[in-house]
Amino acid sequence: EQIMEKNRMVAELQEELGEIVRSKSLQFDALICKKEAECDDLQAQLSAKIEENNALHSKLEEISSLDQDQKNKILQLQDLASVQKKHLVSVEETARLEKEKLQGRLDQMKGGPSDSPGT
Repeated sequence: EQIMEKNRMVAELQEELGEIVRSKSLQFDALICKKEAECDDLQAQLSAKIEENNALHSKLEEISSLDQDQKNKILQLQDLASVQKKHLVSVEETARLEKEKLQGRLDQMKGGPSDSPGT
């Protein structure tokens, strides 16, 4: 009689233990699913941030390239300005010499001596 009672109690305890294990297993499975969903969400956020970072990096490289192009253009313009300045100085010198020649001729036509230098 006692053995049967103990066997019945063991069976009841085994059944309760089985229910607890099943319940905890379901809770654990639900927790795993929740954590997997959180991981998927974080992975998606990370991918988006990586994509955004790559886009910003590309834009920065483009801007850097534009800056270099602008620096090159500025240098070209400075070179051109230097060449034009030299040309202008040359034209001014030629104009000064022509003016002196013309002044000399004008003075000669007037019949007086030329006071201009270079004649």
